[in-house]
Parts: sequence; structure tokens; C-alpha cells
Amino acid sequence: MATRRHTDFCRLAAQQWRDDPRLEDAFFAGYGGDPRNPEQWRMATVHEAIGTAVWAYQVGDERFERQGHRMVAEALELF
Repeated sequence: MATRRHTDFCRLAAQQWRDDPRLEDAFFAGYGGDPRNPEQWRMATVHEAIGTAVWAYQVGDERFERQGHRMVAEALELF
């Protein structure tokens, strides 16, 4: 099950860290290390990606829906 921090990490990974991987390194350096477990991370990214695409579709936010579809594709690459 995804924790709140996994949800936050998924959002950062899909947006801010995606364009500049140095931000991810800097974040975890300040956070005190990367607590993500690879198996839980894979499941959290799939969960967040599907949730993003579905919610965005329901509210008619096409740009955010595209982001959700991109997140699904990227999450599936982790398997």
C-alpha cells in the first residue's frame, strides 16, 4: 500500500524530478536518504499514475490526463 510520502514522491518524480534529476538527488540528500523500497515504489507509481489519469479524465483536464497516461507508461517500465 502506498504511503503519503510515496504519493508525494510519485508527484515529484512525475513532475519536478523528471526534468532535472539533480533535484531528486538534492531532495534525498536533504531528506536523509531514499526510503523507497523498489517493489513498493513500482506499485505506488502504478497506483498514482492510474489515479491521475482517471481523475483528470473525470474532471476534463486533458493536460493532466496526458500526464497520467505518461505516468502509466513510465510506471509499467519499472516491471
